[in-house]
Amino acid sequence: MRQKLFVIILLLITGLLYGCDAGFSKIPNEKIISNMSIQNLESGETTALDSNQFSVFMEAYNSSDPYRNDVGTTHPLRLSVEFDDGTMLIVWGGVGNFCTVSWEDSQFNIKSKKLEEWFEKFK
Repeated sequence: MRQKLFVIILLLITGLLYGCDAGFSKIPNEKIISNMSIQNLESGETTALDSNQFSVFMEAYNSSDPYRNDVGTTHPLRLSVEFDDGTMLIVWGGVGNFCTVSWEDSQFNIKSKKLEEWFEKFK
């Protein structure tokens, strides 16, 4: 009995510490962007992005995996995407091997080599 209780508590603690994919969802192909820009938070420079750049970003984003939610950093780049339905997707990246995402009232971390490479182009 004690051993079962220990295992249950251990699983609960692990789940709380490492988070899960709470909130993570892929960008549906039917989503249409109305505005997209990337801002360098260190210089304050904002660059408008076109639909071709969004397609490359979307492929990189959709290849991501959920990542631990118990880590954080101050990313130097912030991507803002406004969709035609009024929803906003904000992705902070450019440092480390993960990105922080804010979308549809959720905030979570994701990890993707492709996304890391995509952000690298804007440093």
